[in-house]
Amino acid sequence: MPILLLGHFITGIATGSTCLCLPIYLGEISHPDIRGVTGSLATACYCIGFSISQVLGALTTWRIATGIMIATAVASFVSILFCPESPVWLIRNDRDEEARAALIRFGFFKFRAFFVLICFLYFLDFGNELI
Repeated sequence: MPILLLGHFITGIATGSTCLCLPIYLGEISHPDIRGVTGSLATACYCIGFSISQVLGALTTWRIATGIMIATAVASFVSILFCPESPVWLIRNDRDEEARAALIRFGFFKFRAFFVLICFLYFLDFGNELI
């Protein structure tokens, strides 16, 4: 019984931190034209995944359901290893060239990436005066 409580605690912390960090990351990397869709899609995927886990728990044995859920968690962890830092974070840490490369990787074209980078830098430099 204590191992189940520990697993439930760890899962709760992981899910809570993902639900907090994912929309922020998606908002920073998404193109402005689709930013609302990507934010909503993250919540929809969370709800669909929760529903699928409930159905798996009802239709299969707990070992099969747990194995499938562990496989999806491992796939999520591995995919996080290939996600680059957000351009906003890179700029705030004075890594402008990496931010430009990240903007290009996220689908901003080369000529637009420089413009977006300049806008980020301008906002970070003068953002406190605008508030």
